[in-house]
Amino acid sequence: MAELQISFLKRARFSRILGTTEPWCPLDDRERLGMIFAWLKGYIVTDETGLSAEHFLEGQNDGSARKLLADAIRSRQPLEQSILDALANLIDPTSSTTHEPDRMLVFKFRSRGKRANRIRKGEIFSFIRKFVEAGTQVESAVAEAMAKFNLSRAEVYKIWTLSKEVHDEAIRQSEEKAPK
Repeated sequence: MAELQISFLKRARFSRILGTTEPWCPLDDRERLGMIFAWLKGYIVTDETGLSAEHFLEGQNDGSARKLLADAIRSRQPLEQSILDALANLIDPTSSTTHEPDRMLVFKFRSRGKRANRIRKGEIFSFIRKFVEAGTQVESAVAEAMAKFNLSRAEVYKIWTLSKEVHDEAIRQSEEKAPK
């Protein structure tokens, strides 16, 4: 069986982190650091012949490590310099002080297909809302938006309806949180 060679983690605990045993157990700080580091830089597996190979987290482990890194960044606690260096090398591989990294950080959309343009929809919603707040009937405001933005009535109404629901919910939540 392959043996994980990671100096900063106990081998048995790392196998648990990778989901082979008791994945529900909470991780301590050292394990979190190890999981993040394994995601950023990979880890070494030595096979039964004694040869080592670099591996990277995949599947559920990849997602878990991403979440751990995001949580660490959001925590406002200082990050280990080794994590910052590994992240910097993924962003700018030419600045690596140790070696030429094989991997790089790539930003891509989470899904395929046509992208929802929230800014555009927000501007259309605001356009209609200004008319409605000034006393214009919704139907007339929609007609103005249709003419200005060259959209069908169905498109404009869909934007108005969905955006209004989100807008109204946001106002309701802010009123609930306001001190009384």
